[in-house]
Amino acid sequence: MYPVFLRVGSLTLYTHGVLTAFAFLAGIWLALRHAQKQNMDPDRLNQLFIYILISSIVGARLFSVLFDGEFQWYRAHPSEILKVWQGGLVYYGGFIFAVVTSVIFLNLRRMPFWTTSDVLAPAVSLGQVIGRIGCLAAADSWGKPTQVAWAITYTDPDALAPLNVPLHPTEFYMVLGNLLIFSLLLWRRRRKNFEGQIFLEYGICYSIIRFGIEFYRDDPRGMWFGDLLSTAQIISILLLLTSLSFYVLRRPGAKT
Repeated sequence: MYPVFLRVGSLTLYTHGVLTAFAFLAGIWLALRHAQKQNMDPDRLNQLFIYILISSIVGARLFSVLFDGEFQWYRAHPSEILKVWQGGLVYYGGFIFAVVTSVIFLNLRRMPFWTTSDVLAPAVSLGQVIGRIGCLAAADSWGKPTQVAWAITYTDPDALAPLNVPLHPTEFYMVLGNLLIFSLLLWRRRRKNFEGQIFLEYGICYSIIRFGIEFYRDDPRGMWFGDLLSTAQIISILLLLTSLSFYVLRRPGAKT
């Protein structure tokens, strides 16, 4: 694919980084559009976006360092931890840190968490669609060797995946999965029955799709229980159970 977007002398601009930045901007644009219809304060939301951006990058990098199986290498090369532009960002780490940050911010600003989360959920999903295209370009989060007709073979020496080997295009699987979730959330947005429903449906759908695609991935990402489950699959199970629990408790007519 095209891991390098632009190279001028010693300056290298990576496609993954460019599309990640664009993903944030596209998500913010969509969230502000939806927020306007909810009569939310755009200034407060812009403040929230800044905190989400910072916390998600910190969380994504921290999870990569701790759980991708290269912690000992980072201990020996601590300066490499800061080089986020070279890859090594875990979505779930960014998501968890962003949710915690949002809960704190919204509580301090006395803004409704569930209503705001419904506004943000489709934006998060759209950002993932764009961000995973960046993964595809960089050959990040690559798949296992395969002979399926739609296998992808990387040849660019700047790619992160093994070269000249047909691989499952797991990055593209994630693009399609997130595009499906994004379309579903947009359709459900005007049909929701309670505040928080869109956000919780995102958690349910994403955790299921992510859990399944993980079986086809082959990049270092931390494996557990004798390589039975990845870190992302364990988090997916927890996210699914948490989302389902809140969904049941918050649905109309639920007994609390």
